[in-house]
Amino acid sequence: MASFEPPSTELRRAYHDRIAALKARSREVVDFAVKGSRSVTLALLGQDRSMAGGFDSAAERMSSVVTGVDAEVVDLLATQAPVARDLRLILAARDVAHIALLCVGLDRAVASRSGAGGRILEPDLSERLGCVGRATGDLLAEAAAAWAGLDLAESERVVAGAEGVRLLHLELLSSLVRLDRVPMEAALDLSMAARAFERLTDHAVEIAERVQFVAG
Repeated sequence: MASFEPPSTELRRAYHDRIAALKARSREVVDFAVKGSRSVTLALLGQDRSMAGGFDSAAERMSSVVTGVDAEVVDLLATQAPVARDLRLILAARDVAHIALLCVGLDRAVASRSGAGGRILEPDLSERLGCVGRATGDLLAEAAAAWAGLDLAESERVVAGAEGVRLLHLELLSSLVRLDRVPMEAALDLSMAARAFERLTDHAVEIAERVQFVAG
């Protein structure tokens, strides 16, 4: 004989399934931002132009995902009256989706300057730019992993690790300020890209802080 579950149990399961789906949608945007941040570093250095064609349309799709997240959050708050940890998770999923969309926007800004690094004459400066991009992408990936598993320890490592990445940013900006044999357009592109990586680091920390908010 099949087991019988009361309607309240089925409704509760459906409610938690909706929260899990909401979190999964926010993760989709974060994962796209991570992939984008890594791809734009290669594009900036002139090593890979493959992302240029489809990135804008994919970024627009992420915007639609975030719009859907917003609508689902409003509906859950209005119809389910979540409390305690469920409420924190729902609000954090909304925040993470919006933070990740900001990351996607920064990725697009860097992508628009594809090849700027390839115009640098000094190989050491190109390597420094690549190092900053890779470190930033790694930190954002760690923040994404912390959000995926709601891993408090991982989130704390992201916050702590951000200081080292910010030091790399400062060193890069210092090098860019001293440029005197690079075309002005290329120098401007690189400075704006460096600032974008700096903001991506800030956003990685913000995602980690949302994990801590849920855990708290």
